[in-house]
Amino acid sequence: YHIDLYRVESEKDLVGLGIEEIINDKNNIVAIEWAEKLKRLMPKKRIDIKFYYEKENSRKLTFSLTT
Repeated sequence: YHIDLYRVESEKDLVGLGIEEIINDKNNIVAIEWAEKLKRLMPKKRIDIKFYYEKENSRKLTFSLTT
């Protein structure tokens, strides 16, 4: 699954979308953009990937495992 939360302004916007069911199903692989907007809904066990601009044509990625 790919979930893009760019336009989400609050957790209220997420009600009824089924996101909790998607991210809590252990059989799913889910990529979430703007995941910080999920706040309390974020699973404890996950891999966070952060992208950083270094130069015009250069990016840095960091990976961290949260358990």
